[in-house]
This record gives sequence, C-alpha cells and structure tokens, in this order.
Amino acid sequence: MTNPGSAEYIEKQFSFGTVRRVCTHSESSDLDFDEHDVVLQSWMPGINFHPAGPSPEAKGLRRAQLGAVHAVLAYWSTGNHEPATVVLPTGTGKTETMLALLVEAQVQRLLVIVPSDALRTQLARKFETLGLLGGLGVLPDGAQCPSVGVITGRPKDLGELQTFVEACQIIISTPNALAAAAVELKSILFDACEALFFDEAHHVRASTWSQIRDSFSAKKVVQFTATPFREDGQHLQGRFVYVFPLREAQTDGVYGRINYESVYDLIDPDAAIAARATEVLNGDLNSGLDHLLMARCRSRADSERVHKKYRQISPEHHPVLLHSGIGKDGQRTAMSEVDARRSRIIVCVDMLGEGFDLAQLKIAALHDPKRSLAPTLQFIGRFARVADGTGDATVITARSERIFDRRLSRLYGEDSDWNLIVAELSDRAIVDQEKVSQFEQSFGSQATRVATRAISPKMSTVVYQTACTDWTPDGVLSLFNDEDILSLPLPINHADRVMWFVTRSRQIVPWIEGPGVENVAHTLFVLHWDCDQHLLFINHSSNEGANAEIAKAVVGDSAQLISGEQIFRAMGGVTRPIPTNVGVLDIYSRARRFSMYAGANVTDGFPAAEEATKVQTNLFTAGFRDGERVTVGVSLKPECTDQLMASL
Repeated sequence: MTNPGSAEYIEKQFSFGTVRRVCTHSESSDLDFDEHDVVLQSWMPGINFHPAGPSPEAKGLRRAQLGAVHAVLAYWSTGNHEPATVVLPTGTGKTETMLALLVEAQVQRLLVIVPSDALRTQLARKFETLGLLGGLGVLPDGAQCPSVGVITGRPKDLGELQTFVEACQIIISTPNALAAAAVELKSILFDACEALFFDEAHHVRASTWSQIRDSFSAKKVVQFTATPFREDGQHLQGRFVYVFPLREAQTDGVYGRINYESVYDLIDPDAAIAARATEVLNGDLNSGLDHLLMARCRSRADSERVHKKYRQISPEHHPVLLHSGIGKDGQRTAMSEVDARRSRIIVCVDMLGEGFDLAQLKIAALHDPKRSLAPTLQFIGRFARVADGTGDATVITARSERIFDRRLSRLYGEDSDWNLIVAELSDRAIVDQEKVSQFEQSFGSQATRVATRAISPKMSTVVYQTACTDWTPDGVLSLFNDEDILSLPLPINHADRVMWFVTRSRQIVPWIEGPGVENVAHTLFVLHWDCDQHLLFINHSSNEGANAEIAKAVVGDSAQLISGEQIFRAMGGVTRPIPTNVGVLDIYSRARRFSMYAGANVTDGFPAAEEATKVQTNLFTAGFRDGERVTVGVSLKPECTDQLMASL
C-alpha cells in the first residue's frame, strides 16, 4: 500500500507493465484488483449531467463535454459499430469526457491507445482517480476508482498476460508496446476488452494503430482528437458523431488567445527571434504570469546552435536543451529543471508533443515553422491551454519567403489575427474531413471483402459521352460471374453517382505449356457518372479490356468514347502550363516514327524546325487551375491521367 498525497493505492508489477488501483476511503486497506463488479455497481446511478456555470462555484461538465458524451451514447444506441470520431479542441477537457463516458456507459473493460510514453503515464494517473470528475460534483455518491493497467513493454507469457488483464478494468498502452506481441497474446487482450478509445486519434491511419482498431470491428470504438486531419492528407475514417468548433472553445474561454509577431532579420534571424521571445517572456513574468518559452528547431544541430544563442541572450533563465539525443535521463533532468522553474526556456526538436499537459507553455519561438496545416494546428493548440496564473500565448517567427502550405499564407502574414484565422482554418479542415466521412458512408456498410477506405486508385480515367437520363450501375453484374466479383453487394454511392468494384480473373501464363500454373489478377474499377455534363468516367486499374462493355452496361448503347483531339480538352482551364513529358509522331519519317521528350520544360528544348513535322500523341503538363497547382496528362489512347494515386 502506498500513499501519494491523500490517495492510497495498491500496485502489482508485471514483466511488461503495472496495475494500480486508487481509493481515498478509509477502508482502502481492503482493496482488491478483481472487484470490477463492485466498482461498476458504484457507478450505477450514472453521471450527473449538470453544466458548469459562469462562476467557479457552479461546477459541472462543460458544454463540449456534455455534448460529446450524449452524442456518443446516442450513436451507440443505434447499434452501429463503425468507429465514432469525437473532435474536441485543446482545453475543452478531452480526458474528462472519456472518463464521463466510461462511468455513464459502465464499460466493463476498456483499452485506451495513446501515441507516446509521456501521455500514457499522464492519462493513467487521471484514470486512476477519475480525473476531475469528483471535484466537479458529477460522480454518483460513493463512486469507486477502477484498477488501471499500464503496458510499457512487450507481453511474452500467456498466463501472465491473462492475470494482468483480469486485474484491470482500464488498460492503457501505446501501439508500439503491443506491436511486437504474439498474435495469440494480443487476442487475449482484445477479446477481453468491451470498448476501445483512441487518444490523439489522427494517428489511427498508421498500420500499428489501424491493426488494433480492426480487431475491435464489432465493438465500441471512439476516436478522440483535437485535429482530425493528417499531414499526409489521409482520411481519419470512422463517423463524425460530435464536433465542437474551435471558435466555440474560444467563446467559452477554454482555448486561449494567441498573439502573433514576426521579426525581420536577414543576417541572423535566429538571434532576432530569441531576443524578441526572451523580451516577451520577461514582460509576462514581470506581469506576474507563470509562463515558459519553447524554442522549436528542425534538427539536433540547429537546436544546439540555437541553444547557445539563448544562453547568451538570457542566461538568467537557464535554457535547457531537449531532444532524443540526450537520452531519457537527460530529458528527465531537463524537465525537472523546468518543473522547478529553475529554467524557463526549452529549446527542443519534436519534444513535448501532442497531448502533453503543460499549460504554462505560452511563448512559442518558431525557428523552423511547420510547413503544412495539420501539424501547425496541432502545435498551436499546445500553447492555447488555459490555466490559473497564465495569460495570452505569443507565437514569434521570422518573416520568410519560404513556401508554406497555401492555407498558411494568411497565418504567417504580417499583422495577421491568429485568433480568427486559426479558428477558420480548423473549421474548414474539419468540414473537409466530414465531407470525406459522409462520402464513404454513402456507399453503405456492406460487408465486402474489400473496404472503401482501402481503395487508392491511380488518378487516370477514360471518358464517355452519354445521352441517358439516368444510369444503371447494377448493369455491370451482367458482365461478370458473381464469384469473380469480390465486392458484393456492389458499393454504390447514389447521391454522388459513384461506384467501385473489384474483380478476380485467372490467366494462363505464357512461359509454361499445359494446365496447373496460372496468374490470378485482381482489377479495380471506379465509375462516376456526371449527369450535368452527360459524361461517364471509368477508372480501370489494368487500363485494358472491358471499358466499352461496362459503359454500355451502365449508360446504354449511346455511350461514345471521347478520343482523338477532343481528349486534349481536359487541359482546359489550366493556366501557365509547362509540358514536362511529350510524345510525338513524325508524319514524314518512318525510321523515327515515335519520339518521347521529357524535362523541366520540354518546349524550351524542342527544335522549332521539327514542330511542323510532328503530331503529339500524349502530353503531361504542370500548371494551375483556380489558383491550385495541378498536373494533367492526356493521351490519344485515349486517357486522362495524373501522376498521383489517391484514396477513393
């Protein structure tokens, strides 16, 4: 029995982790790990759903927390097992929302996945005591705390893992701690858990995360995040059941104000940033605010160079260096200096990441700003937390001509109001993700062997002119045997007039005679009928075969393939075109019938004397359309293409 402050707890060590259970009652000496039914019974009345008031005395759940818990419970009541996504901006109380949902739903055993060791420890301490729920007055009288297990290493022994699981009501782990475990060991853990929560769920597209989620396909899964978008543009997946806008968090005063300053120095911008950031820090401290400064750098070498500048400019604040190269002991030593406020300046490289709860971080000196939207908004949220003894956040960076994500140009503009722009950028990005989620859901929840979320076709298409008033996507069933279609029933989005399906065929190999050896080929088809322009687009992964038959099956005999010079109309609207790949036919010479030219700008190196004797067959061009950079390729084959692959 150990007593950390006023809370007593019992603890049991395992080779791969620890189980702890906390109790503040006098009878805590009688605690046991396997009293899960007793704990659940103490939660039986459920959460007191009263909202927090404007005064500190009017305690309760914030409106974002109330909305999220009710939304998830309502979603679960439908019996839908698709993962639920909950978006709560920084400062709205994501952890207490998880805890309130845990108690209200009386989850028998819960697995929580977090991205880092630091967040795993931080979250475990909150789950052990049910966080702030007791102080907010929302727990039922006599509510007991659950036993919480933390997995820090790879489980190896089946019996030991079984004992660990039986002792836990809550299990918290990182994906990496589970990744190397044997399949049968992970099955014991996953089968024993009734529900799965992801914290910082924008990581869920990583294979180690998605494998865990797929193991809970018929169970309750909730993805919690403040930023449901990724730098690589991949969709988070799942159904958005609740989104609390960042602007509303600002209105509620739980997402703090952010001041933005840019400095201009062509000689030594790092020194200029450090000098101004230190000046802001000193001003905040003189105002009685408990603020800390983080200087973000791109690499270890940059951080060591910048660290020296801060030591020269502000030795009284004892700047510490924090990156993976100083080791765990060095990191703990640096953070202990910060915790004791012997140091107020942290120079780091990708440390103190998402979910790390240090509300006193209020000054961000960006010696290397993030260059795309998702990590920028995730980084900003770290400084927007609100706590007693803190004020507004300040972000300082150098004015630069480096190219950023186009959406960030307003953010890094001179005299920009980050409080308005950050909320707008966040809202727009979330709306985009919701549209993707709705598009995916429009295909229905059919149990096919291939999931819509897994489809990443090449960006190419053939185009047919149509004369029909409606299309019949089910018509493709007449072209294939049922056993050769791997996506039945056909995934059809009737609202957007999109369908896709995967076929399987067996082909004789050319290098052997007789039966026994054959190739099995899988082919993806994606179709979109644009009823306004009367065009049918067909994407075919093998670019061979049944396009004409498919077109007739879904839009009738009137389908006419767009080919020849007409196909080059796909270049329409592309401004400032620069051809990078051109194929031509020589209309006179049969000895050199076809030629291919490639380069940064083919037209600059093309001999003018030859232009009159050549006819282009295919063309790949980079340019701009509606202000966005695009690449478009067309071919007399006929086909329109892009170099990219994209999710469906």
